[in-house]
Amino acid sequence: MKRIVALAVILCVGCSTTSTVKDIAGEYLFSFDNGEQLESLPSITLFPDSSFEYLVPGLGGPYLSKGIWTKAKRGIQLATEFSCIGVNIKYIGQGGVSDSIDVYVSFLEQPKIPTQIYINNNLFLLGDSGYFRTTADVLKMCTFITDGFEYYPLCSNHCPISNGNKYSLILLNNPYYPIINSEVWKISEDGTLGNGLCKFRKKHYP
Repeated sequence: MKRIVALAVILCVGCSTTSTVKDIAGEYLFSFDNGEQLESLPSITLFPDSSFEYLVPGLGGPYLSKGIWTKAKRGIQLATEFSCIGVNIKYIGQGGVSDSIDVYVSFLEQPKIPTQIYINNNLFLLGDSGYFRTTADVLKMCTFITDGFEYYPLCSNHCPISNGNKYSLILLNNPYYPIINSEVWKISEDGTLGNGLCKFRKKHYP
């Protein structure tokens, strides 16, 4: 009898977890204290596959970022794909030579590819695909990158860099790009989602 009860509890917990994810998923609109929602204000859409989109209207917008959400003790943890305005470094695989790294440079929101960049005042000429080769120590000692016009500070939480790997340097200079940097947002029983400053309420379709 105890085994049956224990099994039933386990099954219920499993069902509850699944339905919770489904219940969390949806579009959340910025909400005022009186419950009014306007689609011209920021919104967050949580998808069942644990990804999300954060949309913020603006003069040159709307501005859209994407990221991953995970369940946390007091709600959910949200983190957009890019963590800061500046140089976001991503590991993209293993390279062919063990004593150096392959690096690909691109702008997040601009179609152009830079022809040259400076890393701590050292000039690197880039190929057609924004590619150059250097050593891991060059990026480890880097504090900023410039394309000759704008400066891009290195994001503090970039991935560990080691020789023999490939990396992409994604330059993000749009100050309006909406970033949620690994924040835990609370989910209330009334269906609101918030970070203590702003409150979002799930959109209910007629």
